[in-house]
Amino acid sequence: MKTLQPHQYQRDTLSAHAESLSKLSGRMVRGAEVLELGPAAGYFTRILKTALDCKVDAIEIDAEMAAKAKPHCREIIVADLDSINWQTTFAGKRYDTIIAADVLEHLRFPEHALRALVQRLKPGGKLLISLPNIAYAGMIFGLLEDDFRYRAEGLLDRTHLKFFTRTTLEEMLVHTGWQVSWRGEVRKDIFEAEFHTRVEKWPAALREFVLEHPARAAYQLLCECVPESAPKVRAADETGEKVPSAQFSARLMWADANGAFSFENGAVAFGKIGADRQTLSWKTPAQATRLRIRLADRAGFMHIHELRVVSPDGHVTVISLSTCTYSDDVAVNETKLTLGNPESWLQLPGSEYATGVRIELECGWPMSGDYDVSTQAFLESQRKLHADIEEIGARRDHFEKEMLSREQLIEARDVSLTSTNEHVAHLEKIADERAQLVGQRDVRIAQLEAEQNALIADKSQLTQAVATLETTQTALQHRIAQLRSFREWFAHRFKS
Repeated sequence: MKTLQPHQYQRDTLSAHAESLSKLSGRMVRGAEVLELGPAAGYFTRILKTALDCKVDAIEIDAEMAAKAKPHCREIIVADLDSINWQTTFAGKRYDTIIAADVLEHLRFPEHALRALVQRLKPGGKLLISLPNIAYAGMIFGLLEDDFRYRAEGLLDRTHLKFFTRTTLEEMLVHTGWQVSWRGEVRKDIFEAEFHTRVEKWPAALREFVLEHPARAAYQLLCECVPESAPKVRAADETGEKVPSAQFSARLMWADANGAFSFENGAVAFGKIGADRQTLSWKTPAQATRLRIRLADRAGFMHIHELRVVSPDGHVTVISLSTCTYSDDVAVNETKLTLGNPESWLQLPGSEYATGVRIELECGWPMSGDYDVSTQAFLESQRKLHADIEEIGARRDHFEKEMLSREQLIEARDVSLTSTNEHVAHLEKIADERAQLVGQRDVRIAQLEAEQNALIADKSQLTQAVATLETTQTALQHRIAQLRSFREWFAHRFKS
């Protein structure tokens, strides 16, 4: 089973977390003795040590991150704040400041830690807290859109065990022996948050109800606390006003002839949702061959009145929208554009754009009612397009099945041909062997016929010899008979 590795928190200088740490550092006293809870890799610890000359002790649950934070600490302990023994941890030490920056929301029992920390402050000491605000407007609109999605970081960090509003945070502090001496917050515009909400789709009354409350603008809640036993104080309040009017962001991106467009090579301009005519402006910091505008950070309806290129010497060139190219999800009706998703873009006609060129987009973005009306035709065309795509997909699947069937037949044929070729090769081999045997047989037959002819010739000679012998024998027998007759005559002659 694969073990999940803890998320490594790194706070860059532009993040909301870095802004909260910056505001908390403004509440610090140079040279203070500090107890920091959950320093992660020591981003804030380094600032406390090097910029404010603080002596920092820390408690961190993750050993790997604790090792990174250790060079900036006087002492660091690897422990779980939910199960730590506060009587033996840094026993006898008292601190000018205790910092719990984005920590309490990760604990099962933050109340236990808060009660124990009261006893760890020097007289006049303070506790600094930052944590996410679950009442943030982006979160509320996200819930209205059925979006409650845990993420690696942010309001719905998957390691968050507790969620707080300003009211519930301060109630917990009061119940654990603290009083609030200062309130602060980190604000974040809705379009910058991780929820990607479309504020303009909701009725105006609902938008106003959610956005007019000052607490809805705070992405993070900050506070400074002193023990309840300290002299009573009236909390200084640096929280903001209500959430600003709904905005959308548009990004100009530039690239050379062969390069790809990227967010790194880009600049952002912000437009107001509901404004009929407004001008978004960008300036190119470098020479570019191609310019593209990601029109908004959401789907919607945009009316483009005019697109202009202003040279550094003030010369204005009006770009006709008909010469621009668009992403596939943009439906264009003269100067009215329906944007299908947050990545919809318009690309200016290709040419060289010098450094310092200003691009101006004069446009309007209506509220949700106009958008809903204007998008009906687009949605219908989208449905038709999807139906056509499905039909083409079905035809493609049918064609692929036919091709697969044909490939299977071809494969079977190839197998059969291979088998036939192997059989033919085997027969040809047998025929070659048979031809060799026939040749050997014919040679042997010729040899046998030659031997037979020789035997026949020998037999003829023997027959003739036998006949000669028989003739000779007959002649000898006849001669013998003559000799016998002569002997008898001679004997008789001499006898008489």
